[in-house]
Amino acid sequence: MSNLRRISPLVFMLLITVAAPGSAADEVVRIENGSEPEHGVETVVLKEMWRAGGEDDEIFFGNIKQVLGDRDGNVYVEDVQLNQTVVYTADGHYSRTLCRTGDGPGEVTNLNDMVWLPDGTLGMVQAFPGKIVKLDPMGDPAGTIPVGVSATDNNRLVVLMSSRSGGGHLLIAGMYWAFEEPGVMSQRMFLNALDMDGEMGTVFLEKDYPIEMEKFVFDEGRFDFIWSRFDVSDRSKIYFAPHRNAYEIHVCDIDGALERVITRRYESLRRDEFGKAEARMTADATSRHFGRPVHGVTVEDYEPDIEFLDVAEDGSLRVRSSRGNRDLPPGIMTRVDIFDDAGIFTRQIDLAGPDNALDDAVYLLPDGIVVVVKGAVDAYRQETGAPTSADEDQPTPTLEVVCYTY
Repeated sequence: MSNLRRISPLVFMLLITVAAPGSAADEVVRIENGSEPEHGVETVVLKEMWRAGGEDDEIFFGNIKQVLGDRDGNVYVEDVQLNQTVVYTADGHYSRTLCRTGDGPGEVTNLNDMVWLPDGTLGMVQAFPGKIVKLDPMGDPAGTIPVGVSATDNNRLVVLMSSRSGGGHLLIAGMYWAFEEPGVMSQRMFLNALDMDGEMGTVFLEKDYPIEMEKFVFDEGRFDFIWSRFDVSDRSKIYFAPHRNAYEIHVCDIDGALERVITRRYESLRRDEFGKAEARMTADATSRHFGRPVHGVTVEDYEPDIEFLDVAEDGSLRVRSSRGNRDLPPGIMTRVDIFDDAGIFTRQIDLAGPDNALDDAVYLLPDGIVVVVKGAVDAYRQETGAPTSADEDQPTPTLEVVCYTY
């Protein structure tokens, strides 16, 4: 246990034995952190570099789902409504537009995510029919990864939601749909390893949520999954937060063996009426993607403990909790929990800026780059025709991308 090197009154560690998925009982390190970080809160002031979109720009954005960076400082902005990705140089100049709507080489429909693939190409993740369209750095077609189902499972449809890569490995999160009994659609959500030929590998997590098609009521809690709560490190470790209301992160090897469980003492955040109203609007928007009449939505009394996680290049873990965007000091846009590569809750980072992370999307890119998509939440709702938080007498503001550094 020499790698568990920093023990403080806020942190205690326990070596326990549990049964890892798909393996015999193995030793699993459980790292239990206190409620406060060892080294306190660090505030960083964001400095604007450039912005794009908005009312006065020639570039129009519909619904931005993902933002990535590359080693040259270029910023890739994925618009899932327009089925394209707009590329900006490090100093904010428009470079090129990748992809377009269609079924030909380098084209997509139902775009849902974007990921750097292990072979260095850019993967455009199409929700349905499930596949990943590969583009070279200049945007030229570079092949396709057909993420279908095997011949023995050809009665199922696959829907892709999100993808991550690292250490030469690719992960895919999605859903299998099948009609196995009249009036009921079985729905199995999954997090799997995926090879570059489209074959599913290790299953890290699964969850079933069958839907009654004639009386479809969308249930936020039952639909909850790790859509934005997983990543794979350059050291080939898989991180995911399996439980909605437990601040608990599982760390597995690429074969699915559970190695560590990282926790932080945390009290789930109860929603007030405003929070419930916001959750209903988002649930309403999500339900409309099923293409069925919706007879109502149900939402939870508490926000998810962990809303997002990723692994930085140095191996540290970055987590945004339910309080990361709420009840923050004046001038703080969002707060991120930082765990070192041993799983110790070392510090929190407050990003100081003029934006509101409850309404906007925040993307942490390498080399101290932060990209904010202003109006992202309402843009997602608006695309489906669901209600938004904008005033009824005023249209939803045009999406704007702001790039900061610190």
